Amino acid sequence: MSLVFVFASYAQMKSKVVLENGSSFIGRIIFKDTTHVKLELSGGHVMVFNKSEISETIRISNLRPEKGLFFQLEPIFYSQNELRFLFHTKMGFDFNRHWSIGIGTGIERLLNTDVYPFYLEGKYHLFDNHITPFLSSQVGYIFPTTRSSNFDMNGYFASFSFNMICFTNEHFGLYLGTGVRYNQLHRKSNVNNSINLKYIDHQTRFEIKLGILLK
Repeated sequence: MSLVFVFASYAQMKSKVVLENGSSFIGRIIFKDTTHVKLELSGGHVMVFNKSEISETIRISNLRPEKGLFFQLEPIFYSQNELRFLFHTKMGFDFNRHWSIGIGTGIERLLNTDVYPFYLEGKYHLFDNHITPFLSSQVGYIFPTTRSSNFDMNGYFASFSFNMICFTNEHFGLYLGTGVRYNQLHRKSNVNNSINLKYIDHQTRFEIKLGILLK
């Protein structure tokens, strides 16, 4: 998967061609030899330059917009006695090329109960490149999908993960990460409608995350 990330990103990597007359063009170099350079612009138009008229060619490693809204889809795999799967979706805002904040929700199954997590997430991208590691941290609250007079469960959670993301263009990125999450679950149940039992469960689990980021 890491190789796919790298090959896909380099296939889409942009370059800036600066001419001797001072003008410049940004696009993807699709052909280059000792005499000519072919540059494909964002609209699909191809320009051909003689090597003699080119002052310099600059590889643009950063494809991420400096700021703006983003949307994420994130399948997560984790193990608690058996391999399990859950799904999260997020919306957020990039304040600059390093710091982001967002909100998220999803669907999970904890202690044989379906729950909705709602959380706030902060992210920090370590480098200003199209391939960069980033750190993410979440804090949130867990709600059950159904409630009854005989059973109720809710709780808090916090998580931290280390991820590697690859932006193939300005609007699309793929990432892979691993992290740890702590859940504090409060359960309440009634026995024969007379005995009210309360429990607090503490869970720590390791997660593997895959994701798609859209801007």
